[in-house]
Amino acid sequence: MLAVVTFATFECAPYFLDRAAVAIVRTQFLRAAAENRCEILTYGFVPDGVCLLIETCEADAGADRAAFISASRRYSSRAFRVRTGRRLWDSGAADTILRDMQSASASARYVLSAPINGSFAWDRLEQLLHIRARRHA
Repeated sequence: MLAVVTFATFECAPYFLDRAAVAIVRTQFLRAAAENRCEILTYGFVPDGVCLLIETCEADAGADRAAFISASRRYSSRAFRVRTGRRLWDSGAADTILRDMQSASASARYVLSAPINGSFAWDRLEQLLHIRARRHA
């Protein structure tokens, strides 16, 4: 299952203008993804937040997504606080489940439009879209 997850920094602080802050958070997101059967297909940082396009295991996608969101916030908050002494995230996170391939493609473009840092596995998304399109044909 594909979903877009968005986190905003506490009081819209522009923490992600600092590459070290981006690296800290990215490392913790990858840790959370590995532990929660989740793959980060693309991500983009803006000065005051991050947006991710993720894929969770079909078997228990809702639980995996919720666990990923919780672990991502927890791990990155701790690592950021240890490094800077500051609170990282505003409360909550927004997540949207993508039901069709056009939504996934549009969401990937949106995530990649982040001005600071974007990474994308184009081959992976194209393969995923092709497989899912065949299933629904």
